[in-house]
Amino acid sequence: QTKKKNSTYAHCTVHPSRVEFCTFSKSQLQINYSTLQNMTNVSPPQCGLVALQASCLSLDVLSMIEELFRSDADLNLSYIEGPSIRLLEEISHPEQKAAIREFVERFKKAKHKIKKSRPGYFRGVCQKYWKQNREHKKVELLRRASVHTATPGDSHNGGSGGGGGHNHSRSRRGNNLSKLIAEAIELLFTPASGLETSIIDESIERRLTQLSDEQGIEALYEFCSAVMYRQERIRNMNAYLMNIIT
Repeated sequence: QTKKKNSTYAHCTVHPSRVEFCTFSKSQLQINYSTLQNMTNVSPPQCGLVALQASCLSLDVLSMIEELFRSDADLNLSYIEGPSIRLLEEISHPEQKAAIREFVERFKKAKHKIKKSRPGYFRGVCQKYWKQNREHKKVELLRRASVHTATPGDSHNGGSGGGGGHNHSRSRRGNNLSKLIAEAIELLFTPASGLETSIIDESIERRLTQLSDEQGIEALYEFCSAVMYRQERIRNMNAYLMNIIT
């Protein structure tokens, strides 16, 4: 590829049986990331500014990240990797900002103490806020479960007692899970936690329907806390969860 005086470029394409030349202007060389990705099947960036811009985070959160990370020469946007972004996307707007501020403040005070992975340190702060978010939702789930339990005529498997039974979600395998258990699964088995809903197989579903909502919620939260980001260390996730709920 050679530059010509009129700001166009000459391009030579070599084929086994022929050589082809074509020229194109400087503007024709400009190509955006999406086009390049489609042409080369390159995976999206896993960290840094481009990954942040491709996320669901709001513009003011992105602006805050950029501003705070400029406040220290040792702070680098590459510390913000995919897992951290997914954690941030699943918490509230104020929690997102609080997590970012906490990381920056901690980093400035004790960056010399971060001996291992700085991206891992940032993820740890995000994970703390994600867990706090889920714990707040757990309180509400348990409150609703206790109200259902105290309601006369309630039954875990539903019934015709004047509409007093639980609402149920029909699972993919046909077993009935209570609405509250289904909500707990939806809260915990997410892209951020890395937990796949396939872990909850037919035998797990059957066992969950035998527990009270309070017991099921507590068990699912215990499981999530125990295995989140440690999946590779656990040989059989289904058996691990079954051991908790049995």
